[in-house]
Amino acid sequence: MDRFLQAVAMVKKGWPYGIFLLLVSGQINAQQVDGMLDKQRRKTREVLAACIAKVGDQLTDTSRSAVQQFALFAPVRDYVSSDQANYIKIRTRYLQELEPPPEALTRLTYTALPDTNFVAKLFLNATYAAVTLSTCLKAEEITGVVQGIVQPQLFQSFGISALESNVAYVFGRQIFAKKLSETAWQIWSANRAYGFRFTIDLREHVVKDIAYSAYMDPAYMQANLSFVDRRTAYGLEQLYLALERTRWNSFSFDLLRTDGADAWQDTVDRKLGDYYQRHQKAFVKARRAVLERLSREKEEPSKSWNIVENVDTASFKGTLTPYAIHPDEMAWQLFSHSNGLARFQVDVEEIGKNALVGFITTAHRERENRWHVQSLAYSLGFAYVWDIQTGVVSEFKMLKRASL
Repeated sequence: MDRFLQAVAMVKKGWPYGIFLLLVSGQINAQQVDGMLDKQRRKTREVLAACIAKVGDQLTDTSRSAVQQFALFAPVRDYVSSDQANYIKIRTRYLQELEPPPEALTRLTYTALPDTNFVAKLFLNATYAAVTLSTCLKAEEITGVVQGIVQPQLFQSFGISALESNVAYVFGRQIFAKKLSETAWQIWSANRAYGFRFTIDLREHVVKDIAYSAYMDPAYMQANLSFVDRRTAYGLEQLYLALERTRWNSFSFDLLRTDGADAWQDTVDRKLGDYYQRHQKAFVKARRAVLERLSREKEEPSKSWNIVENVDTASFKGTLTPYAIHPDEMAWQLFSHSNGLARFQVDVEEIGKNALVGFITTAHRERENRWHVQSLAYSLGFAYVWDIQTGVVSEFKMLKRASL
C-alpha cells in the first residue's frame, strides 16, 4: 500500500513513469501471438529502455516541472509519431473486433471528469498520452492504463472501503468500443461495480471525455450484464476471453455476502483452474505457439546479467498462476511479487523504470514441451525452465543487470 500511495504522489507531481507503479499491484493483461503487435511492442520497449538509460537520474529529479519531465521522453514521443501509421493500423484492428456498448451500460448516468482535473489535463497533453500509452496496442491495455490512473480518484469519490473496491477487480471486466470518426473511438469498460468510458484519438494522441457511473448503481446491478462474446482474429485471444468470461460469471450477490475479497478471489481462482484443467490441450498448443515465436528473437548476452543470490525460489514460483499462457504474464506476476518483498522495495525509482520498460522475453526449446525462458526489463529479469505440458517451472533465477 505504501508503494501505491507513492505512485499516486508521483502522478500528482507529473512524473511520467509514476503511473506504471499503479499497475504493478494490479493485473497486467497478457499479449497474444500476433507478429505485427509483438514486433511493435518490442521496438517500443527498446526505445523506452534506451531513453531511460540516457536520462538517468534526471527522471527522478523532483525539482523539474511536469513539462520538463515530459521533455525527457522526447525520443519516445518522436518514435511514436514517426511510426504513427503502424500504431493506428494495429490499434484500429483490435478496436474493430470489439462489440458496441450494450444498453445496460450506455443508459447509466455518467459523471464527467472535468478538463481542469489534474489527470484529465495530463491525458490532454499529446506528449504525455503518447509516451504513457506507447506500449498499449490493444483496447484492453489502453483502458487498463487510463482507468488505472483515474481509479484511485474514483474510489475516493465513491467513498468506499478497500474491501468494496475489490469488486471492481476480482470479477474481471468487459471492453466495448464505438467508432466516432476515422481515428477517434469511444471506449467503454464495464466491471461488476461501475461503468467507465473515455475517447481516444489515435492520430492526435489524446485521451478526453473521461466519465464514470456511480458505484453499484441499482439500475446497473439489477441489469446484471451478461458476458458479451466476440470474434477475434487469433485463436489464442479466445482463450483469454474464456478466462475473462469465467471471472465475470463467477460473480453472484450471494458470494458478495461471504467473508470478503479473499473468498471472492478463491472462488474465481478455483473456477479458472477448473477451466484450465478441462482445456489443457488448448493451453499447451497456445503456449507452444507463443514460445516458438519468441524463440526467433535474439537473446541478450548472459554476461550482461548477474544472478541474484539467496532468493526464495519457492515463493516466486508459488505466485505463478497455473493457467498462464504467455511468459510476459508470468514476468509481471514475478515482478509484482518481488515488489511485495522488503528486500526489493529499497529503490522505488528503479521499480518505476522497470515497470515503464516492461519485459522483453526470449525462449529456446530444450525438448518437446520443455522451454528455457528469459524475461528482462530495464535492470531486473527472470529466467526459468517451463514445462508447458504440466505448467511446472524449474531452475528459477532472478537476474540483475551487471551495469547500467
